Amino acid sequence: MRDATQLPPKRHTQLRAVVLLSAALAAGFRGLAYLPAATSDMSVTSLTYVEAWVPLWVWSFVWLAGFVFLTVSVFVNRLAIPAMSVFVGMHVLWGTSFIMSWLFLETPRSWVTGTSVLIMGVFAAVLTILIERPRADPEES
Repeated sequence: MRDATQLPPKRHTQLRAVVLLSAALAAGFRGLAYLPAATSDMSVTSLTYVEAWVPLWVWSFVWLAGFVFLTVSVFVNRLAIPAMSVFVGMHVLWGTSFIMSWLFLETPRSWVTGTSVLIMGVFAAVLTILIERPRADPEES
């Protein structure tokens, strides 16, 4: 299997943009979902642990800031690792909240969402490493 350093530069740039924009959209949609206008009941039992720090509507703006940060990182290369790190961290936080709710708050299906969200964080971390790894010097090949 070829790694990201073996891709032609144009193809690498395109795939990098797909990863970053996909992450941006995921963050943006999650941010929109937690806006007060999106739902009348903003209390989500499976997110009790993150809600303990700040209300979901505040987290909405954190996710939307992630959307902006990730979108900008498509054009400003040095921002990609910090933007994706925030994205990974938010998924770890969210996934952990779902798992803790399953364990301690009797939300029997929260483990399904929690594991999916945590796995998405792992995928994002690995993709970040692959797309941001220093490219091999063509003359060394």
